[in-house]
Amino acid sequence: MKTKRIPIEQAIHLLESNLDWIARVTEWAEAMGYRSHKNFRRVFVRYYQINPGKVLTAVRLIHIMECLEKDEQKSGNEIAWQHSMKDHNELYAFVKYHTGYSPSNIKEMEPGKRRELINKLIKNFQYKIK
Repeated sequence: MKTKRIPIEQAIHLLESNLDWIARVTEWAEAMGYRSHKNFRRVFVRYYQINPGKVLTAVRLIHIMECLEKDEQKSGNEIAWQHSMKDHNELYAFVKYHTGYSPSNIKEMEPGKRRELINKLIKNFQYKIK
């Protein structure tokens, strides 16, 4: 059965809408209708001029940071599950690796400093959206 491909310009929107189950470029490629993640990567790089793995990391991380900022009542496990992670330990490792801070440190930051960190991450992962 052949799956219809979604236009590449919708890739980031599709990712943002499905963070609860897209954790890898291969899953993202399948959701976009590609049989091969390598082919998806080639088309993606041609259109956005950046590796889809970097965009996937950036979108997940920025969304997690925004959840930590907004959803103070959510547990680490709930935020992890929202972002296709198995538990709070995986969330902790991902956030700590990419930011240098634990999720609880980020939650406790004053809003201005947290927003500054989010803006820095956006700038570091700069991806082009057409």
